[in-house]
Amino acid sequence: MAFTNTITAQAATETMHGPQRPILLIGVFQGPEGDHILIRNRTGDITRLDAATPLNGLELTETGSGWAMIREGETIHRLVIG
Repeated sequence: MAFTNTITAQAATETMHGPQRPILLIGVFQGPEGDHILIRNRTGDITRLDAATPLNGLELTETGSGWAMIREGETIHRLVIG
């Protein structure tokens, strides 16, 4: 039976916080009813974000051909379909 040394045992039980998953822009839709985008959010879910309605801490502020600007708290993200 193998013995695990103290350093290895301690490292195996430490909690690590990896980098946050990026927000990915899937589509930009502009029309007379208002602009909206489809994104894959940080949890991996696909979400529709409307210009007039903030959702889960995200607010769509501007759209263009293949890009969108969203606010997440104090941070502004410029997302590009790529």
